[in-house]
Amino acid sequence: MLPHIGISLTPGGTVLNQITAGEYDFAIRELAATLPLVGRPVFLRLGYEFNGHWNNYTASAYVAAWRRIEAGIALNATTRSRVALV
Repeated sequence: MLPHIGISLTPGGTVLNQITAGEYDFAIRELAATLPLVGRPVFLRLGYEFNGHWNNYTASAYVAAWRRIEAGIALNATTRSRVALV
């Protein structure tokens, strides 16, 4: 069994910009430190239905936020080896 954890990034414009600006860096570091405690690999789903117009994501803001979260997770070698962003 592989856990699947979804993280909502709505409302699209506001939260994505805050993530990209670094306002959620502490939360991202805490998430990266905590995920290995699950004890098994984890699928981490960022932005459920990212292509749905109702979420108000713009492609460039979504990609920038994804990259910021991925970079924060990559700082923790244990997490990086046990988490797949989907």
